[in-house]
Amino acid sequence: MTLWDQKAVFYNRIRTLPLISSFLKIELRNLKAILQDQHIETERVIDLGTGSGAHLSLLPKSVLFVGLDRSLKMIQQARKRHPNIQGVVADANHLPFHSNFCGFVLAVGLAEYIKDKNLWFEEIGRVIKAGGLMLLTFSPPGILTHLRNFLGHSIYPVSLMDFQKLISTHHLELVQWKQSMLQIQCLLRKNDI
Repeated sequence: MTLWDQKAVFYNRIRTLPLISSFLKIELRNLKAILQDQHIETERVIDLGTGSGAHLSLLPKSVLFVGLDRSLKMIQQARKRHPNIQGVVADANHLPFHSNFCGFVLAVGLAEYIKDKNLWFEEIGRVIKAGGLMLLTFSPPGILTHLRNFLGHSIYPVSLMDFQKLISTHHLELVQWKQSMLQIQCLLRKNDI
C-alpha cells in the first residue's frame, strides 16, 4: 500500500479545509483562465497523477479520460466523480502508452513530486502528439514549498526560468502561465519536431 493509498481515504476532506480550499480555488480560477481561449480538439486526455479526478471538469466531457496514478485507491476516488474514466496504475516517469497517444496531458499537482523532471518531460513528449497541449502546475522555490517539505512531503521545486529551459529541451513551449501563492499554473504546447 502506497502513501497515496493511505491518503485517499481523507484526501477530499483535507481539500475542503478553509486554508487549503482557498489555495485550490485560486489555482482552479487560474487554470480556467488559461484554458478560456483554447479550443481543445482531442479524442483522448491523459490525467497524470489523477488523484480524485477533480481537474477533469476543466475539459470537454466528450473526450476519453485516461487517469494515471500510482495509487489504485486514488483512481477509485476519480471514478466516483467520473465513472467513465479509464484508470491506469503506473509511474508517471514510465508511461504505458504508445507514442503520439493523445493530444492533451493534464498534470495538476504532480510535477513537484517528480524528482527527475528531465525523464518525466521526455516521456510526456513521447506520448503527446505534435501541436498537443499540456496543462500543469509546479511549485517554485519559496517558504510555502519549504513548509510542505518540513511537513513530510518530498517536494522538488523549480524556478520558472529553470522550468522554461527544461521544457525547451523537450520541444515544449510555454503558451501561458499564471501564479498563485503555492504554485505556477501553465499551458505548454508540443512543437513540431
